[in-house]
Amino acid sequence: MYSDSVCFADQATQHRVPVVFNNQIAENTFRLRFECPEIAQGATPGQFLMLRLANCDEPLIGRPSAMYETEVDRHGHPTFVDVVYVVGGKLTSRLCKFTAGQ
Repeated sequence: MYSDSVCFADQATQHRVPVVFNNQIAENTFRLRFECPEIAQGATPGQFLMLRLANCDEPLIGRPSAMYETEVDRHGHPTFVDVVYVVGGKLTSRLCKFTAGQ
């Protein structure tokens, strides 16, 4: 029935990305910026990302996070993706400890 329709899961990609910053902006709330031109250039309003931590199997399944903003590099090319998250579970309690370059 859906064989001719576009399946977004077939277009999913996986990227290992460096953290640019991970700043606390309110109580238990952080703004994470990572570098990934492939995602930043193709971003659309309302898009979600599935976040997983590299070299970590707990939690095993990625967690959905809404893109907060994309930013351009010094040449004007979309390069950076920002996510705002609240610390409350296994992934975010580990993620809040990540620093630039990780």
